[in-house]
Amino acid sequence: MTTFANITLGIHIAAGFLALVVGPIAMATRKGGNRHRQAGRSYFWAMVVVIITALFLAIYDLNIFLLAIAVFSFYATASGYRVLYLKKLYKGEGNLFWDRLLAIATALAGVTMFVLAVVYESVLALFFGVLIVLVVSSDINRLRGKVRKGDWFFEHITAMLAAYIATVTAFLSTNVTFLPTNVVWMTPTIIGSIGISLTIRHYKKRLKHRDASDVVETRINSADA
Repeated sequence: MTTFANITLGIHIAAGFLALVVGPIAMATRKGGNRHRQAGRSYFWAMVVVIITALFLAIYDLNIFLLAIAVFSFYATASGYRVLYLKKLYKGEGNLFWDRLLAIATALAGVTMFVLAVVYESVLALFFGVLIVLVVSSDINRLRGKVRKGDWFFEHITAMLAAYIATVTAFLSTNVTFLPTNVVWMTPTIIGSIGISLTIRHYKKRLKHRDASDVVETRINSADA
């Protein structure tokens, strides 16, 4: 590995560690509050660095699987952040050019996973191929305006938690060597998906008969006062 690649790897590890630390802070703090937003921004930019360096390392090693995973991780992070600027999508408002372009690129990553699954008879590639296609298909409906007022809140939670799952998976895949590879790679997604489902259910129950957008915006305005 060249010196530049080693430096890139070092930056990748440092940013990944930061994301692992600040992610739970954003999860635990009050939604819409200053601490949540500050931790969220730190997490987002840490993930951007993680993914950019991961893309370089995947291309450097000619690892198509990791390249597709990096694209999907970027999609989760970017869509989770972008949805904050698309709160009025239910009205048909918002420039979706980059969102659609990223969705197409991620869909291609999913197709690539299917190809790898066939060529290498890889259960792992098939698992992530199905996951990517399901996620992107759901988001395509959202980008077509098939959303309700306040849906952005749940989309934000889902995407950001999915990005955090990717960070945890990367950490475990590098450091856990006593378990089968498929188990290490698939378990965080399975457990994390259950966690996302329970979290969304919790907030929907908590915000029943109230609009999530109004509740969170009120908290943001209060924090800025």
